[in-house]
Amino acid sequence: MVSLLVGVVGMLPAVHRQVGKRIAGTTCDWRVWHSVRSAVLMVPVWTCYALALAALAPEADARLVLTLGCAFAVAHAAGVAVPVAPAGLGARDGVLVVLLVPVLGTGPAGMVALVARLLHAVADFVVAAAAWWMMRTSDARQPSGRRPGGH
Repeated sequence: MVSLLVGVVGMLPAVHRQVGKRIAGTTCDWRVWHSVRSAVLMVPVWTCYALALAALAPEADARLVLTLGCAFAVAHAAGVAVPVAPAGLGARDGVLVVLLVPVLGTGPAGMVALVARLLHAVADFVVAAAAWWMMRTSDARQPSGRRPGGH
């Protein structure tokens, strides 16, 4: 529930404008429709994250799926907020464990965070490898549409 509240507060235009002003040093023109559009675009993404975590969690029900989704969203934001850690390594996982311990217990919360980190790392490498392979075999990089190694 706390995660959901933090997420809602974080979407408020006044919060965005203040954070944007501090970070950029200039005014940030963030309106309600920006928040609504962002939420509409991200709901399917966070739903997939919540369902993926639910597959890892023991005995997941609808309430737990909502909790997992909100906890992951806040943990993801914490990981982004720590720029010295690649992909929020440590920060995201720690916040996720702290948020999940009250509902899952220490062991399962740690397991969910660890396996989620592992699966995200594997997915990152698979997507990177696919992008590399597609770029390597694409005509887009070659002058005059030639294939790599072709004469």
